[in-house]
Amino acid sequence: MLKKTHWFLMQSENNSVLIPQKEENILEAVWMNRKEIEKKVLTDTYASIEELLKTFLVALNTLRKIYSHSAGIYSANSTSLIK
Repeated sequence: MLKKTHWFLMQSENNSVLIPQKEENILEAVWMNRKEIEKKVLTDTYASIEELLKTFLVALNTLRKIYSHSAGIYSANSTSLIK
C-alpha cells in the first residue's frame, strides 16, 4: 500500500530554520536547492519518488526558460520540497 502525500514547491527570501512536525512523524524539514536535491535525495530514495522528482525538475527547468524574462519569479537558490 502506498501512502498518499502532497508535495509543494516553495521559495523563501531567507534560509530560516524549518521545524518538522514530529507528531506527524516528520523527522526533518530542510531547504534544498536543485543540486542538493539531485545529490542527496535522488541518490537514496524509492524509484517512484525518484521518477516524480526527475519529472518535476524537468518541468521546473522548462518553466524557468519560459519565464526567464520575468523579474526573478523562479529563483534557483530558494527551491524547497516539503513532503
